[in-house]
Formats: sequence, structure tokens, C-alpha cells
Amino acid sequence: MAILRLGTSALLGIMVTFSLIVLMFKLIDSGNNEMDEKESIKIADFLHVERERTTNAKVAEIEKPDEPEPPPELPDDNIEFETPENMVSMAAAPVTNKLNVGLGSFARDTDFIPVYVPQPQYPRRAQSRGKEGYAVVQVIITTTGGVRD
Repeated sequence: MAILRLGTSALLGIMVTFSLIVLMFKLIDSGNNEMDEKESIKIADFLHVERERTTNAKVAEIEKPDEPEPPPELPDDNIEFETPENMVSMAAAPVTNKLNVGLGSFARDTDFIPVYVPQPQYPRRAQSRGKEGYAVVQVIITTTGGVRD
């Protein structure tokens, strides 16, 4: 009985799939026929009667502005001044490289903040009796950020 049901379902599914493929092909098929060069028939358009349109637009005449006066010629910037003989030296200060600062480190005095705090899930018997408790867990975080113990 199951084989008969499976066979009819498969046959029906194949038929429906094939008919849908043929239907889609017929919908997009252009026929590959060349366009006919027949004269097109003109049908009178009763809904859109062409009327003469008149425009009431005024043509604005734009007056050209007068040419601006050319700017006056600027005087030459040949400024002569005297420089004193005993000027202050602006050379860089000598640097002695006796500092031993190392590579530096990230030192903190704060506690670690947990990212996720799970809610307690008590065993059924303890929950029905109303017993609660806590556990102390110690985790060591290494300098690379890993967890040990």
C-alpha cells in the first residue's frame, strides 16, 4: 500500500513539475518570428481630442550688467629691513638618550568584570524543599588573557 501511495505521489509530482516548466517556457517564448512589415492600422482616438494649446509665457528680457571697473594696480612688495648681527640660535637642544623606559605594560588595579553571569538552576529536590546555597570558584587569568585552573 505504501509503495502504491509513493508511486502515485511521485508520478503526480513529476507531471506537475513538467507542466509548470512547459507553462513557463510558453510564457517567455517570443516565437523567434521576424516582425511583420505590414502597415499599422490607425484607429481614431476619441478620448483624447487634440486641441490647440496656447502658452501665456512672457519672454523676460535680461539686461546685461555694466562691466566692473578694473582693480587698481598693487604696489610692489619689495620690503627692505635690517637684520641684527647677534641673532638667537634656533638649533635643536642636545638630547642624551639615557632613559630606560622599557616596552611598557598595561597595569591595572581593578577587578575583572564578568561578561556573563548565569542564573542559578537548582536541582528539583532542593528547589522543592527551598534549599539554596552558593559555590566559591577561583579562576586564574594569565597575562595572555587565557584561563588556568
